[in-house]
Amino acid sequence: MRFFIPFTTNLEQAQLVFQWIVTHLNRKGIFFKKEPIFQILYWLGNQSITETVGQKNSGTGEVVMTILMNNSEFLICSHSRGILSGEPIRIPASLIETVIVFDYS
Repeated sequence: MRFFIPFTTNLEQAQLVFQWIVTHLNRKGIFFKKEPIFQILYWLGNQSITETVGQKNSGTGEVVMTILMNNSEFLICSHSRGILSGEPIRIPASLIETVIVFDYS
């Protein structure tokens, strides 16, 4: 999947919004690798959960705007979880089964 940010209309706009998200989270003391992720699959108890950029988050019902990772966890961001307010949803890396990164070619 080629890189995109939901509700943007082209790659340049998506990159600008992504950079804004990066700066915003860094100002909140949240740091991560600058490689956005398209989709993750993880296990919560015995339930398999898939989170995908552009799709509704399974818990909040909001559109997932970006998924990021640091050394120990994955960060799922939506409007009220890490972007306009609140903190990202944090998923421990130990729960992750599959990671699909965006294609930049």
